[in-house]
Amino acid sequence: MQPPPAGKRSELALSFKVLIPAALMFLLFIYFSYFVVLPLVENKMMEQRRQMLRSMGNAVWHLLDSYRQKADSGEMTADSARSMALSTVKTFRFGAEGNDYCWISDLETVVLMHPYQPDWVGRRLAEHPDASTSRAFTKSIDLVKASGEGFIDYQWQWPDDPSRIGPKLSYVKGYEPWGWMLGTGLYVDDVHAEVSFLTRQLFALLLAVLIVSTVFCLYVYQQASAIDRQRQRAEGINRVLIQISNATNTTFDLDALYRSIHLSLGEIIDVSNFFIALYDRKTDAISFPYYRDEVDKIYPMIGNIHRSGSLTAKVIRTAETVLSSREGILEWAASQGEPPVGTPAALWLGVPLKIKNEVIGVMVTQSYTDPHHFDETDVGVFVSVSDQVAMAIERKTYEMQLKEARDALEARVRRRTNALVKINLRLENEIRKQEQTENILRESEARLLQSERLAATGQLAASIAHEINSPLQGVTSLLNVMRREFGGDNQLAENLELIQGAFTSISKTVRNLLDLNRPGKEKNQPMHIHEVIAQTAALVKGYLKDNDVRLELDLPSDLPVIMGSPQELSQVFMNLITNSVESLNADPTYADRRITIRALTSGSQVVVQFTDTGIGISAEDMSRVFDAFFTSKKTMGMGVGLSICHRIIEGHNGTIEVRNRPDRGAAFTIRLPANSLST
Repeated sequence: MQPPPAGKRSELALSFKVLIPAALMFLLFIYFSYFVVLPLVENKMMEQRRQMLRSMGNAVWHLLDSYRQKADSGEMTADSARSMALSTVKTFRFGAEGNDYCWISDLETVVLMHPYQPDWVGRRLAEHPDASTSRAFTKSIDLVKASGEGFIDYQWQWPDDPSRIGPKLSYVKGYEPWGWMLGTGLYVDDVHAEVSFLTRQLFALLLAVLIVSTVFCLYVYQQASAIDRQRQRAEGINRVLIQISNATNTTFDLDALYRSIHLSLGEIIDVSNFFIALYDRKTDAISFPYYRDEVDKIYPMIGNIHRSGSLTAKVIRTAETVLSSREGILEWAASQGEPPVGTPAALWLGVPLKIKNEVIGVMVTQSYTDPHHFDETDVGVFVSVSDQVAMAIERKTYEMQLKEARDALEARVRRRTNALVKINLRLENEIRKQEQTENILRESEARLLQSERLAATGQLAASIAHEINSPLQGVTSLLNVMRREFGGDNQLAENLELIQGAFTSISKTVRNLLDLNRPGKEKNQPMHIHEVIAQTAALVKGYLKDNDVRLELDLPSDLPVIMGSPQELSQVFMNLITNSVESLNADPTYADRRITIRALTSGSQVVVQFTDTGIGISAEDMSRVFDAFFTSKKTMGMGVGLSICHRIIEGHNGTIEVRNRPDRGAAFTIRLPANSLST
């Protein structure tokens, strides 16, 4: 076989020199494109989609939080806030073909909202018959409970074709205040479809020319970088808008709102030299409620905005955004025939703050050193947040005006209330004086009535004294005759002595009744109180037996001697025993019918305690039992018994008290001084 001609060899070598490097270059490019660029593009796209899912999830989270804040501030009820939040999120769609959506469930896998599965709402998907569905939701809940948020991969049906099952990537995040979990997702096949499309385009371009592939790769990288920058810028703007909106609800006054706006804007644009100017259309004046500047420490004074070298006045007059260099600042001032206001900046950016197309102020940031510090992107960012800033300022201004009006109204109400309080105090004093006068009149009337009753009692006592004393004298004489005739019978003589003592006591009682309203002759004498009690008990022995009452005495014989009237004290003891018997008779069914009299020494006093097992004394009668003519008996008695007891004990420099026993009945306690003359 003969070798090819030299021309052919040269042509073949040239072909090899050209084709082989070209082929190697082409193969290398194909390898680089298919095994490096396309996977990188796919990963970058997946990462962008993941960030997009996270951004959407965070946006939905902030949306839920804004409704919760409205509920906390009282603008709506908690149920209305949840319902409106679910309705709003249900309409969200994103993705290349609008197939991606958001869903919400609680942390027990109960679905609260799903745009394409309305029959799932209210169902617990952990118990769903489809194992993949159950696993997906259970996996999401476990991730949220463990980390609060994250991404999960699973198989899922397409919303427009339920029979089509494909891989899906979801971002889930918990909303702790309501106990919810929100989820966003995308179908991985969408990303694969985009990558396949790029692959076909790339293959077509590779077949056409290698340089087109190179340009295409560079374009892909440039596009990816641009998309990432746009995403970051969009996230930053969205975050700032939410922060400004939240600041309207969380700040206490306008100063705090301005500081919050300044801090939030600093996350997306340089605002080292920043101020907010407000325009009052009525007075044609500009104020600077917030001013931060590294060069001009004090905000400038702007007079008439129609004759001012200030760019702030220009923005207000034109209602347009101004981005101006130092030369532009000087040119504007010259055109107005006025000097520039403040130190001219190297680059000045101001946007109008508008409410319903009416300028209410200007928001400005500037650089004194770099004439290229801001570009059109920064202008767009500043413009995009200006409306939210204007609305926040207007709303907070209205809130402060409303607060001032409310405070003024409250101050007026307080002044009126204080005046009414003073008037009421004067009226209360007059009423109190009137009541005191009426009380004095009532007490005077009561004392007059008591005096009249006592006078009537004295007259009655005087009339009956003769009727009682005459028979007593006859009986007494007869008793003296019987003692002489039957003096040898000791038992009979003792009984006659008791009868004589009883009639003597009756005679003295009549005299005491006559002495009720006039001082009498003192009857004090040394005496043993246990002897007086024993004699009284002997007198009422038959009376107690007739009423089936048992009398128990505890009378030590070594009690101190007291000074007093035996007749008066016997009358006291007789009245107390009679009252106790009547109290016992008020409840005849009670078996333990008992009166106990106990005497003892307490310091320099002799104490006598009367207790019974009767019905006691009612609370309403307790404070009046010693009042003259008071009685709880409706059919008989004049109500002077306990009143006389009280008078006699006080006449002996003693005290008498009454109380109800804890178990049953009443207890009277008499305290008399030992070895002391009564007054």
